[in-house]
Amino acid sequence: AWRGTSPAPAGDAAGPEAIVRGCIDGLVDLHLDAGRAAAAVDLLVDASRLPFDAATRRAMRHRAAAIATADLRDNATAIEMYRGVLAQAPDDVEAIQRLGALLSTEGRVPELLSLRQHQLRLETDATRRLSLRLEIANLVGHVEDHGGRLEALRQNLADSPGHEASIEAMASLLTGKRQWGALLDVLEEQAARLEAMNELARSARLSARVARVAEDETGDIDRAIAAHRRVVALAPTHDALRALARLHMERGQPAQAVPWFENLLAATPADGKPAVVLQLARAHLGAGHTDRAIVALEHAHCVPRARQ
Repeated sequence: AWRGTSPAPAGDAAGPEAIVRGCIDGLVDLHLDAGRAAAAVDLLVDASRLPFDAATRRAMRHRAAAIATADLRDNATAIEMYRGVLAQAPDDVEAIQRLGALLSTEGRVPELLSLRQHQLRLETDATRRLSLRLEIANLVGHVEDHGGRLEALRQNLADSPGHEASIEAMASLLTGKRQWGALLDVLEEQAARLEAMNELARSARLSARVARVAEDETGDIDRAIAAHRRVVALAPTHDALRALARLHMERGQPAQAVPWFENLLAATPADGKPAVVLQLARAHLGAGHTDRAIVALEHAHCVPRARQ
């Protein structure tokens, strides 16, 4: 009997290993043709323990897993087969993909998390690494405290500043925990990194978000004002100008509101100017500059000019 150590006799068309392998393949086909898929899987499982070369044993486990999944709907057995493949060849891409799909189908989240972390260690493509970390972050959220999930997202942002999907995932996580300070820190850091990369429009959008969170959730008006000023410096918007003027008025600082109203007025279409002029005039009046209020109204034709 063949024990895996005897060389093929000289002149033989095939050695004992090839003959045994051919017999196994034939028996598997016979089992499948007779509707005995379970017997075919058992045969392949037993055969994969024989002293074939590593590639042959892996191929047998792959085939056993495929039959278990397709013919028996036995995902548990298929999972064990793919685990056996990866124990021999940790970088077997097909085994990783098929095992991941099965673990996801079966809801075996901790094991899927472990597989994705293994995959991340092997992956060299930067885009794929980002995608894997996002998936890992979501998986960690199911199996452990959110600290692990945050760490995965932070690593994504360290590798790819401003990565929108990671920012949204982190914002959702921190919002759910009402950790507004941590969220503001993340948004400010990412806005600064994007500005350094000359991605000014994206940086401005994040700064606008900082301003909203700072005002609405923490009441930190100084932080909100600073964020709106960054927006104006990078990519001015009506919203940022209007917010700066409003916040200074609400703080009883009409003189500081004046320049923002003036900038807003300059950027406002003609049909919207009267409303802005009235606000500018109120700011001038609040600052004790009645003459400037009158001039602003006259220039906007809101009051008749004095006769000469």
